[in-house]
Amino acid sequence: MWMSDIHSLGGYTFAAGLFALGLGAWQVFLALVAGIIIVFFLMNFSGYAGQKTGVPYPVLARVSFGTFGANLPALLRALVAIAWYGIQTWLASRAVIVIALKIWPDLQGLTENNFLGESTLGWLAFLLMWALQLLLLRNGMETIRKFQDWAGPAVWAVMGLLVVYILINAGWNISLDLPGGKAEWGVTHAFFAAVALTVTYFSTLMLNFCDFSRFA
Repeated sequence: MWMSDIHSLGGYTFAAGLFALGLGAWQVFLALVAGIIIVFFLMNFSGYAGQKTGVPYPVLARVSFGTFGANLPALLRALVAIAWYGIQTWLASRAVIVIALKIWPDLQGLTENNFLGESTLGWLAFLLMWALQLLLLRNGMETIRKFQDWAGPAVWAVMGLLVVYILINAGWNISLDLPGGKAEWGVTHAFFAAVALTVTYFSTLMLNFCDFSRFA
């Protein structure tokens, strides 16, 4: 669960985006720690309810919203999932484009046009990622579980290699003293905004955690 939520293109993009708020490396690190501590306590509240009742979120929501009213948060959760699916697919297509251009430089010509905000290569990469995920989903949840069994460790292995690569290129010297850019509303505002964004990023896990803790 943590693997798929944190080690994703969305997670990397989010973390990198915190620097755009005008924060330095230490400030981003502290904002992430503060946000994750808040998430820890909120997830325990949700998880405790799931553990005690043994029911998933859509059923647990009936306590607050009623049997019919619980359809509303369930529907909202589904809409967010659809949007997030599109975001992740688009971000993954960016990686496909980079790899494709690295292997086949002649494809550069397919990036020079524009249709609905995307180039031909962009659409091809997006549809490729969409089709691969659809193929996986069509085979059912058991196939997804088996895929995650090897994909999860593979992500860790690749991330480990990437860390070593970065350290080598940085001369084994990673500094947290990197200055931030200009914070439009001040550093304090930017810091608390980063904390709030961290909590928001993990809101899906907080909402769904009882789906997992009910098996504890």
